[in-house]
Amino acid sequence: MGNTYKKSLEKIVEELRIVDQYIKKEKPNLIVVPLRGAAPFIDILNIIDDEFPNEIVEYIIASSCVKKVREIIKKSLFSLIVDKLFDGGKIVFIDEVVSGNSLVRIYKQFHAALNEYAERKIISIYGKDVDMTRENIQNYKESLIKKFEERHIGLVEKKKVNKNKEYLELVNEGIVIPFYVQRIPTRDQPKYRIIHYREKPLEEDRIRYLPEIEKVEASQEYLELLKDVAMIIGKDPESVKINNIEKILNANEWPKLYDELKESV
Repeated sequence: MGNTYKKSLEKIVEELRIVDQYIKKEKPNLIVVPLRGAAPFIDILNIIDDEFPNEIVEYIIASSCVKKVREIIKKSLFSLIVDKLFDGGKIVFIDEVVSGNSLVRIYKQFHAALNEYAERKIISIYGKDVDMTRENIQNYKESLIKKFEERHIGLVEKKKVNKNKEYLELVNEGIVIPFYVQRIPTRDQPKYRIIHYREKPLEEDRIRYLPEIEKVEASQEYLELLKDVAMIIGKDPESVKINNIEKILNANEWPKLYDELKESV
């Protein structure tokens, strides 16, 4: 294990230990993990904490290399709101951060989904001809949205990259909680990639992948990285694995459930 590589892993473990304690303290109702980048953090958290609450973890397709990614994120989050939270709750997002663009994209689509949820809830009570501009309706809509409390945990690389202005505003508002690391070894490294999207014909446009996970598969390099983490922590390196494979594959279903679930609000 090279010294630089080891130090980067030790720092990630140190910060994820704090994340684990934060989750224990805050007791969220739902943890949302954007794919592909954040999946390794959940595997590391499971090595750190044998009782990590995988039962409240859900994954969404959120990679910029995927066709119509904003629509996919919004539909996925709407489905999660209705299926897992419905009348409110505490939601924590965990993601990797370089510029902050991807985190802001998820933040915006979450609020687009929340807005739609609240409006559909109002229509179900007052009818489709309700005037959304009326003060009492606007107040009720705001009260529905406020039932959902969100925090975005960001593992932030200490690189000299200009940060998205909206990301910095979210940090200042306390909506984003940054945890700083020297380097995220799995970021943009195909050898550590465990999520494999279905490819689409390149002649259509420059977007390479369809919003569909074809398989979840660990390379030997990825398993070796998890074993290195286990040795840093003092756990059995042979016990490491990809966690929540079924839930990762279920990320394919959340956008598909949107049309059905929006009618149930």
